[in-house]
Amino acid sequence: MIRELSIFFLILDVVSAECYYLEVEHAYNYEVNGVYYIYDYDLDCEGRNIYRHIDRELYLYHIDGWWVVHHQYCTEEGVIYGLVRGHDSSWTPELIIEIWEEHVSGHWNVNLLFDVDCYYGPSALPTIAVICISIACFLVAVAIIALPIVLCLRHGETSRSNTPEPAPSQPDNVTFVELTSVSPDQPPPYEPPPSESVLLSAGGMKS
Repeated sequence: MIRELSIFFLILDVVSAECYYLEVEHAYNYEVNGVYYIYDYDLDCEGRNIYRHIDRELYLYHIDGWWVVHHQYCTEEGVIYGLVRGHDSSWTPELIIEIWEEHVSGHWNVNLLFDVDCYYGPSALPTIAVICISIACFLVAVAIIALPIVLCLRHGETSRSNTPEPAPSQPDNVTFVELTSVSPDQPPPYEPPPSESVLLSAGGMKS
């Protein structure tokens, strides 16, 4: 069952253009770990979404080619004084392929275990709803495009079926004679025998 759910969520992740919720794990600073959500669709940093921690005032945003976790958003200070940074210009942080760094004791240290991924927990219902709405809109668009084509094809078939077939032409000045066939096994027509008067008259003539 868990495997089927994992495959299902993977398909949703591929279909979805963006993740409404992100989960950060394995940070050295435990405050950084947790779930982040899209802070405001009307706000962005360099054309990319701003994510806010669901429990704390921490923001995950993009600035100057870096994805940064900082107490403020859209500020260049996060690259220097932030908590976490990853040098990558991906449109969403879960697609980052570069190594993340954490600011620990005044120094940036590589954290190979740091991970950002889409989150599909109990709080991720908006993400699933958005995906379902997107799929529904796609199916409606396909239906709108396909409907005129189907109607045209059906109209063409109907017009062809309603067209009367032309009657076979006959040549002019031709007289058709009805022929009656006689079976070879059919007996000859019946002829009644001659009457007695005819036989007597025939005998007198001979005598």
